[in-house]
Amino acid sequence: MKTILITIIAGLSVISSDFGKSFDPPRVSETKAQVRAIYHEPDGISFDSGGQEVWTYVLGKGQMFIPIYGAFAKYRSLIVIFDRRGRVAHWSSATD
Repeated sequence: MKTILITIIAGLSVISSDFGKSFDPPRVSETKAQVRAIYHEPDGISFDSGGQEVWTYVLGKGQMFIPIYGAFAKYRSLIVIFDRRGRVAHWSSATD
């Protein structure tokens, strides 16, 4: 029982330490390959009315599935908009 408790506490402290890390936003003119290398596959891909490709990410979503802790987990959404050449035109981000 003591081992399980220590494991849970250690796991929560490691997860909590991720919130202290600074968010590295994508840079304007980065390619799709560069964005994918940093953030991996997007959670959603769509197109806006101007024909620009829009990638949506939910960063930190894995923490939401941790029992008890998940109810208090924070996550960040990231929306990356690419121009017609496949480079970052602009992005936006929000935290919950």
